[in-house]
Amino acid sequence: MAPGSNPRTRRTGRVAVAILCACMVARAFVSGVTRDLGPPVDREGILIPLRLDPARCSWRDLTVLPGLGEARARVLWTAWRRRGPLSRGDLRSLPGFGEETVEGLRDFLRVAEEVDLHGR
Repeated sequence: MAPGSNPRTRRTGRVAVAILCACMVARAFVSGVTRDLGPPVDREGILIPLRLDPARCSWRDLTVLPGLGEARARVLWTAWRRRGPLSRGDLRSLPGFGEETVEGLRDFLRVAEEVDLHGR
């Protein structure tokens, strides 16, 4: 029998390649490859409003926002979980969140002033 002609070996090789490809795609999304795509726009090029509520998403979801990498997203998510809804002033007090970062998030992040605390 010639090397590589065993059906079991070929199938195992294909499965290994498929798993490797899936891992590479997953890693690309986790590491933020999609972050450079810019804000979402519709077919006419009009900006689609995207406002995330940190109480309803994971820290990884927050990494899609401008100016938030993994570290700042974790800081924001953890503070929101511990303290509840944060105001823009509260955001400025978080490590790594200066005026520029907070202003960059203005159109993308729901803050305490905008969160309906009564579920209405």
